Amino acid sequence: RSDLNGLLRDTLFYEIINDEDRARSAQNLIPSLKLFPVEASVREDLVTAGRHAEIILKNKKEVDGILLKLNEMKSLQKVQQIEQDHLFYFENNMRESNLYRVALYLLCLGLCGYALFILLRLQWIATELRQANETLEERVKQRTAELERSNQALLQSEKMSAVGQLAAGVAHEINNPLGVILGFAEAVTRRVSPGDVLEMPLKSIQREAIRCKNLVQDLLAFSRTGKMETEEIDLNQTIENSLSLILAQSKMKNVELVKELMPDLPKIYANKNQIQQVLVNLSNNAMDAMPNGGKLTVRTKKTQLNNKDTIEIQVEDTGQGIPKEIQAKIFEPFFTTKEVGKGTGLGLSLVYEIIQKHEGQIKVESEVGKGTEFSILLPINLMSKSQMEKAGPN
Repeated sequence: RSDLNGLLRDTLFYEIINDEDRARSAQNLIPSLKLFPVEASVREDLVTAGRHAEIILKNKKEVDGILLKLNEMKSLQKVQQIEQDHLFYFENNMRESNLYRVALYLLCLGLCGYALFILLRLQWIATELRQANETLEERVKQRTAELERSNQALLQSEKMSAVGQLAAGVAHEINNPLGVILGFAEAVTRRVSPGDVLEMPLKSIQREAIRCKNLVQDLLAFSRTGKMETEEIDLNQTIENSLSLILAQSKMKNVELVKELMPDLPKIYANKNQIQQVLVNLSNNAMDAMPNGGKLTVRTKKTQLNNKDTIEIQVEDTGQGIPKEIQAKIFEPFFTTKEVGKGTGLGLSLVYEIIQKHEGQIKVESEVGKGTEFSILLPINLMSKSQMEKAGPN
């Protein structure tokens, strides 16, 4: 075993480093391997190993010479150059491939990010479109409601105009005979002694003549198309003055007056007498709707109407309420639910006309059995034409 290992070792050293001492040592070991008394199969292997070693030792120099000559050939140099060029080209291609691969990865990431951006953008646009659609629907509803209110206001104005034309044509003609009837009735009544049989008929004539005269005065209110003179008024104080006019009547009818007036309310330009007429009219209607007593609440507050500062007056009662089917008719001239002789149907029409002249709005909310609430919206900066001229461009 030791000789065989030495043979292999020395042969390999000679093959690698051309050590002649190793070659001689290996050559000396070859014959000894053939002399060992071992089995035939083992001896054959040893002989084969020795033969291979002899071939290597014998042909090493010849092979080196051939390799030397091959290295000196120009074709070999070209082959080596081609090999080097191929290796360089292969390495460049690998680098470019890696660059392309990285670029492709980055492009894929960019495309994925862009696709995600597009998806989010589409979702945002869909949300915007949905919100815009909802807003558009809401605006359409608002515009429809505004057009409906404008149409109703136009119809109401046409009715008011018709009543105004009627009043202008008839009221003056009726007023003169009524004045004569009332004057003679009062003169005769003063001459009739108390308890006379003519006293009651004369007083009835006088009372009914006065009622007819008041009706004519209401009719004349519709025909007045001239300028409405306004002044700066304290609305809370105007309300206080108006309610003082109905205080005695409210006590007689067992109606509790409640005032919820917002302090430091801005002053407005309005016709004080007409505003008082509106409040007294609404309050009287409210008390008529509470024959068994109740509560009448008048409140004021600041609010907005068409993005403009306004003051809201609310007149609320706990009376019988107004049925839904007639709420749209209550501002029409001569429409009334009161008994014959107790109402002319001009009160709320006058209220509506006055509020319109003040560039305001009046609304009603009512439920049968629970009560009614009238809301009046008046602009804060309303001025008459003459006052605006006096105020100048500011």
